[in-house]
Amino acid sequence: MTQRLAYKKGFGLVEIMVVLAIIALIYYLWVNNYFKARPFSKETEKVLSESGIDTSRPDTILKTVKEKLKKITEQKSADSQE
Repeated sequence: MTQRLAYKKGFGLVEIMVVLAIIALIYYLWVNNYFKARPFSKETEKVLSESGIDTSRPDTILKTVKEKLKKITEQKSADSQE
């Protein structure tokens, strides 16, 4: 029996499966928290909402900012024409 244990090298299937399960659990928790993370701090959201920028989704942020920039450029061009 001592000879059999001396020739055993490497990891068994169970050990590898346990390690993979732990890695999968850590990865799942990381991905879950990554996508639930708030993109802005509360102060930044307050400033953005006060300026009229919708922060509910990233695409609405971009759309609202583009609209604001368009209004600003139109206003500047109208002011420069006067």
